[in-house]
This record gives sequence, C-alpha cells and structure tokens, in this order.
Amino acid sequence: MRDPGSKLGRFLTRRKMQRIIYSAVPAFMPPPPRAFAAYGQDALIAAPGRIEGAEFITIGKRVKILEHIWLIARREPGRPPPRLILGDDVLINRFVKIVSVGEVVIERDTMIGDNCYISDTHYLYDDPDRSIQEQGLAPSRPVHIGAGCHIAFRSTIRPGVTLADYVHVGPGSVVSDDMPERSVVHGDPARVIRRYDAARGEWLFVRPGMSEREAEGTADTV
Repeated sequence: MRDPGSKLGRFLTRRKMQRIIYSAVPAFMPPPPRAFAAYGQDALIAAPGRIEGAEFITIGKRVKILEHIWLIARREPGRPPPRLILGDDVLINRFVKIVSVGEVVIERDTMIGDNCYISDTHYLYDDPDRSIQEQGLAPSRPVHIGAGCHIAFRSTIRPGVTLADYVHVGPGSVVSDDMPERSVVHGDPARVIRRYDAARGEWLFVRPGMSEREAEGTADTV
C-alpha cells in the first residue's frame, strides 16, 4: 500500500484530482454556436456556464453572457418544445439562472444583473402526501421581458410576468405581476414606485393607493 505522504503518493493524488476536474470541464463549457436554435453574430457566452437544451435557445446578435450562467430550456413530456429567446444586445451578468419549459422571451438591449432568477415554471406541491421533488414542474406560464429593461442584482421574475419596455427592477425585487412601460419597480412583491409621464416629460413618484391624479403632483425634480 502506497504512503499518501510520499512523493509518489502525492503525485498520484494530484493526477487523480486532475482527472476529476478535467472530466467535469465539458459540462461547464458552453456548446458551440451550431448547437443552438440560432446564434447571432458577435454573441459571446463566457465559460464556465451550464446550458441545457441549446437546440431550443435563440441567441441574438451581440448578446453578452458572463460567467456562471445557467440556461435551461427543458422539454417536458407531453408538452410542446420550449423556447428561450435572447434578443439582440442583451447583457446577462454572472450567476444568473433562466428556466423555460414553455416560453421565456427577453427583448433587445435588456440588462440582467448578477444572481437573478427568471422562470416560467415552478415545482408543483399540490399533493401534500408526496415529496415536491416527485411532483415535477408546473405547466409553463410564459414570461416576456420587454426591450431596454434592467433587472438589478438578486431579483426574481416569476412565472406569467410581462415587463413592458424600459422597466427598471430594483435590487432584490420579486416580480409577480405585469409592470407598465417606463416604470421603476421595487420590493417583495414588487410594485411601481415611479413612472414616466411622456406628456409632461417627467418622472412621477407613485405611493401605494395613490390615484393617477395624485401622482401627477409628484414630479421627480431631484
């Protein structure tokens, strides 16, 4: 029996660790562009990252995806093929997870901050006598994120949500409802705290329960 503290023992231990690491590397390398449903010119996916179901994922032109992404487009038994679409010039930062079992669309020029989570499904929990793991995933409720949005650090976009164009989601928010265009939303659950009045060319503050007429008197002059 070899002494693990000997030179030979240490060498063999290092070799074993290298084999383990190298065997795991392919799982965290993005697949080649030809593996995707479409892959736009000058798009970049940085390694390491996990991509599941690349054949159902469309990557637009000049999309930039930073390290430790996890994109999942999973076809569930008896359901139509999923779609996960990233529009042109989308920027996704580190440690973001996006799940589609039906449809998730992120339009052009949207930026997603670190540690965000976006999904069109959730784990079923209807049967109290079975583990949640056994019950599988709920049917898709499509998610649509409009153009020019910003989803800030550690935010969650839940199933069925539509963000209109140019919505800013504040850090740590949980978005469960649709949000109007050119608005600032924040909180858990997220709500509109500012909106842009195009007619007046001003940002207006919005407080809970505030009517449209009341909001008109709260122009953001800061």
